[in-house]
Amino acid sequence: MALPAVKSPRTIAVILACLLARRPLLLPSPDLGTDVVERLYEQAGVGHVLAPGRPPAARRSPGADLTGTALLLTTSGSTGLPKIVPLSGAALDRFAAWAGDAFGIGPGTTVLNYAPLNFDVCLLDVWTTLARGGRVVLVDADPLAVF
Repeated sequence: MALPAVKSPRTIAVILACLLARRPLLLPSPDLGTDVVERLYEQAGVGHVLAPGRPPAARRSPGADLTGTALLLTTSGSTGLPKIVPLSGAALDRFAAWAGDAFGIGPGTTVLNYAPLNFDVCLLDVWTTLARGGRVVLVDADPLAVF
């Protein structure tokens, strides 16, 4: 499955649902062009594209083996087609345990999230914080969005 990584509480909820259901999820940047996104979907073997508030759009899937994969992030694509970075659920759990201890993240912790949801920094500021019982405040990266 794939979900454009539009930063919103609804997107966070869908990602969490996929993680809990152990459904591998590709999170492409919502700013990528259609051709690039289609190529990423093909590489990842995406069978459904999710858009919060809409039914899943079925696609033909080449059947990539995503056994053990939880999230598929992408590089920026600054040197060409973004590369897919698969992360296992076990790796996410190990990172959250380490980062939570290293940075003192736990219940009652509030973390400001500025990075896009498809960026690796979110492993710390969003997913570790939520896994450890903290609160995440989403900040829109577009400075004009607040006006």
